[in-house]
Amino acid sequence: MRLSRSPKFSSLFIIGFLGFSTVFFFGCVTIDPDYVEVIDAETFKSRSAIVGDTFNLVYVPPAGIDSLTAPPEAVYTFNFWQPEFFESGTPQVRRVTLENYRNLYYFARVPIPSTAQLFSYYVKTATSHDSLATESFPVLLRTGRPTRAAQYRVANAMRRSRQPTDSVLAMLRAETTAYPDNYDAWLVYWSLWYEQMGRTDAALATIEQEMSELRRRRRDESSLLEAIALTYIYGIGDRRKGYEVTRDIPDTYLHPLNLYNRFLIEADADKRELALSAMLDKYPAHPLTPKMHLSHLLFYLSNQKLYRERGAIFCENLLNRRLAALRASRVNTYAIRYLFDYYANIDLAKAMPYVQDVLRLDYDRDVYDPVTLLEFSERFAASRDYAGLAIDLAGKAIQAVDADKQKPLQTRPESEFIPSEASRKFFQQDLTGRAYFCIGRAYRTIGDNVNALANLREARKTCISRQAEIFYEFARAFESSNSDSSLYYALKSLALNFSSERYNWCNDTFFNSKKAKAKKGESLDQKLAAIRREGNGRASEFSLVTLDGKTVSLASLPEKIVVLYVWSPNSMMSKAALSDIQLLHAKYRARGAEFFAIDADDGLKSVRASPAEYAFSFAFAVPNPSLLVDYQLSYLPSIVMIKNGRILYRRFGYDKNFIASIESEIQTMLLGDAATQKESDKPSPKKRLRPR
Repeated sequence: MRLSRSPKFSSLFIIGFLGFSTVFFFGCVTIDPDYVEVIDAETFKSRSAIVGDTFNLVYVPPAGIDSLTAPPEAVYTFNFWQPEFFESGTPQVRRVTLENYRNLYYFARVPIPSTAQLFSYYVKTATSHDSLATESFPVLLRTGRPTRAAQYRVANAMRRSRQPTDSVLAMLRAETTAYPDNYDAWLVYWSLWYEQMGRTDAALATIEQEMSELRRRRRDESSLLEAIALTYIYGIGDRRKGYEVTRDIPDTYLHPLNLYNRFLIEADADKRELALSAMLDKYPAHPLTPKMHLSHLLFYLSNQKLYRERGAIFCENLLNRRLAALRASRVNTYAIRYLFDYYANIDLAKAMPYVQDVLRLDYDRDVYDPVTLLEFSERFAASRDYAGLAIDLAGKAIQAVDADKQKPLQTRPESEFIPSEASRKFFQQDLTGRAYFCIGRAYRTIGDNVNALANLREARKTCISRQAEIFYEFARAFESSNSDSSLYYALKSLALNFSSERYNWCNDTFFNSKKAKAKKGESLDQKLAAIRREGNGRASEFSLVTLDGKTVSLASLPEKIVVLYVWSPNSMMSKAALSDIQLLHAKYRARGAEFFAIDADDGLKSVRASPAEYAFSFAFAVPNPSLLVDYQLSYLPSIVMIKNGRILYRRFGYDKNFIASIESEIQTMLLGDAATQKESDKPSPKKRLRPR
């Protein structure tokens, strides 16, 4: 039996390497121009092919692999793409064991469902020589015409694998020609073509002409208008025009896209919440609803000085809704964290209901969020009344981290760590270390220094986000038994992350008390300055490629305070903090601070696509591959400060003191430089002759 294909699709064959997240596959997609689509069922020997309504899956072990200890297994799916815009549906991933055919190759026959568009698979062998080599095949109709959206799926796979844009555009154009009503394909095509043409006025005019012609032919279908509005919002970056397009959609005022656009445009918090309220009431299950609420909640988190009370009311209203969509998108998680911090600052007892809510709901699902549990545990560990609860929560966090290690890497609506396997490993190690820190702190609070020191030593091995806090707990644990060690750890804690509370305790304990053992004439400030000059280890050399294509290395920035701000456009919190980083850059650049915003996830694609949105004066850059590993960076956002080749300050993860602590450290470094310069300007004392 033979299959024929249309001329436009007669040379398509996709081979690539795709990593997978949960059940979605990503990677490289290449086109083999020599691939022959029409294959006789009896003549194929070593090539996979679609034969009728069956997929003949063939696997030949690479050279050097004579035999396998067990028959290989193929992991396949008919929906490997990632849902975008109006798409929906959950992929079904299956497995099949391949049979040995006369020691020539392994094979299996897989029936193709009638609704399939693409068939994708990779062979999982006992060895790791083939990694995740995934092959993808478009499914044809009986007439030989590609199924609806098949070419669009291929184009999306090519985009994710960073194939040439011209090839992607050609595939999208073939899809829109065959299926003019595939508005998702039009949306992606217009957005990519506008970017490819340099975002010029002429390119925009061409696109708008195509939009007008399509609207005339399709008679202003609502789905088409939604696609055009999304093109303006995401592809072109003109939200105002997107808003004007939605006005032509029936029931436009309460249309979800219109509400979303109004939410993006409005600067006034009251008007934004009106759009949110209407969206939640009318479209509680719409995918944009949790996205809008998460964005607004993170806005309150990053502006607590102005909106702390209002943010608490907003979070209470969200939790009272008890909507599954808000919980699934982690909106409720952030709302609970906000309210816990809000009430814990007033009275820990008032924060208990939110802890109970998390434990009850997460226990029902047998899933715990370790970050949330550790935020609870850190606060309770400092209280004698709740130390036992802190230990219990930290133990549950360790269990949650261990369970997460067995799962594939998943993308979250709000990225809290860099989405790579290496960064995920650092993130999980740090969370485990934080849990031991909480346990050690709780034991120290109740006076059990033996157990406290044992857990703090475990924390010190893996936790880098709480090093200052760990050193302070060491100082308090050694206070009664070893004053020298206690003083050393107290100074290390202050050098890593200054705190007025810790400073006063150290000064009163070691310098201003009758039992103080510090040498006479020494002061805390002098000792602290000496520790600060040592830094937190040598800074590894790195190179950055900035937005304008220039390469910057650490060696090229002598005498500068180098501030590396690690962020991602997919992390709304780290993206929101860019405006605060801009203020710090404007204040301290002339005094020797050089800021670099390192895009750890997107490769500056979003920055290039929306120059008006990222019009900041500091440098945007992408790092060399080793930087994130060398500095063990995983949290979004993170800060690393370097001076004279030494790491002087690091901060991982956002909290309400994130920006304030960064500015404080910069000022401390500048004051230290000024004091050093003043000391060096003093004339050297003249030698005095000894009397005879």
